[in-house]
Amino acid sequence: MGFWKKAVSGVSAASICGMGYIAYDVKRHKVYSNQTFAEAAKHYFTVRSLYVMGKLMARKLEAATKDIKTAQKEFLLQQLKENKDTQFFQDMQVEKLKHEKMLDSYYGGFFFGG
Repeated sequence: MGFWKKAVSGVSAASICGMGYIAYDVKRHKVYSNQTFAEAAKHYFTVRSLYVMGKLMARKLEAATKDIKTAQKEFLLQQLKENKDTQFFQDMQVEKLKHEKMLDSYYGGFFFGG
């Protein structure tokens, strides 16, 4: 048997085992006894995808809170960028405040923990 034939049969076996486990897990997590497998699979994948998205958002939050000063700076500069066409931006000449030292002195250290 050639290398590729063995590789394909190995991948096929792993795929079948993976699909079998997912089918077992879907059946195990059925919400209602009269629920069809298709409905249970939809529910299972919806719940699992929300779980994964929650984990990703939690990691993102953890990363953002490790360096609060940088996160606050990025947030503030993003807000300034999004609102640069507003009347407030033009009246207050916020364009001058883009540098960190100017923002820090203008807001009295509120944004940068001073």
